[in-house]
Amino acid sequence: MTSLDRTRLGSVPSAVLPSGTPSGVPCHNAPTADDYAQRAASADPTLLIAYVSQGDLYLTDGAGPGRQLYRSGDVTSIYLSGDGALVAFLRRLDGLHHSLWVVPTSGGDARALVSTAHLAAIPTATGADGTEVGQVEWVPNSHAITYSTRPAVDGEGAETSGDRWRVDADTGEEVASPGDLSRPASDVGSAVPPPTCASAESWSASPDHSVLSVSPSPHDLIAAIVEHDPPRDPNIWQLALASCDGVWKDVYERACLIEFDGWAPDGKNFLFEKHVYECDPAFDQGDVDEPADADSVELFIGRPCMIAVGVLPSQYASAGRWLDDDHFVYRTQSTYGGGADTRWQMRLGNVAGTGRLLLEAVGEPVYDFIER
Repeated sequence: MTSLDRTRLGSVPSAVLPSGTPSGVPCHNAPTADDYAQRAASADPTLLIAYVSQGDLYLTDGAGPGRQLYRSGDVTSIYLSGDGALVAFLRRLDGLHHSLWVVPTSGGDARALVSTAHLAAIPTATGADGTEVGQVEWVPNSHAITYSTRPAVDGEGAETSGDRWRVDADTGEEVASPGDLSRPASDVGSAVPPPTCASAESWSASPDHSVLSVSPSPHDLIAAIVEHDPPRDPNIWQLALASCDGVWKDVYERACLIEFDGWAPDGKNFLFEKHVYECDPAFDQGDVDEPADADSVELFIGRPCMIAVGVLPSQYASAGRWLDDDHFVYRTQSTYGGGADTRWQMRLGNVAGTGRLLLEAVGEPVYDFIER
């Protein structure tokens, strides 16, 4: 077993902590609320953001209106190169057929790198309706793109196959054949438990789904664990903080669904989402007459030694991603499930729970960004 042995950690009882300090967390160097307010006043990071609105591709720095880079109404995914010079994007011409394109962020004509005809010529599994693009990634410090292919089926997509290709985005030249690009299993999302708490990022920890994720902090002292709350309704999840040596464990928050969005680089803050609908924990415990805030998602800043702070605005806020110790980006949207007519915003937040608007768009939330 790893140092995050659930048998050991689970043996430490803890009550729900709606406020105050978790009993086992060492808090002698914890920042104060005034410290966070001062840190929130630090200079905002500078971003370059590519995003999709109503199927068209736009670019912005978050300080002004977006500039349209490509108009087609069918862009579904985007990938900004590390140097910010190019945006690769997928177009879905119908329910089954993809093509991979690239366009300069400085403006100019878009070019098809992988056409639907090219994908149609790739042999596929028996019973599939064709071949589509799976994962797309930029090779670091280059303008080369690796992408995988998978069988396209009418309905839910198939798993990504082992076929991987590499194409030069500047020349359009294919520089490798399927299977030539080997990647470690952890690089394609495999849920392999790490040997120690200190060597892991987030990973899926339990085959029986009783543990959703284990996320060690950058300093390898504390891990955030999202797991079922066994004594209660099995639909209820809890976020617990535990020491990586297994000495203590405290429940930090409960909700009908919790998603952990990551630790800040300094390990002093973390982001998590609470999804609240018919299994509202307060309703389940008999504390309220009916579920509150049905079909809502709220984003919180958690701190090992302080009560969580809600991020504003909170309407369907999710997808938090840290930029530095003090800042993160997240999105809000007008409806719970999203859709073609959903209005959504990308926002810059800070450790005080405030922030500002970066962009507003319509449709499924799709964006990518780099820091400059």
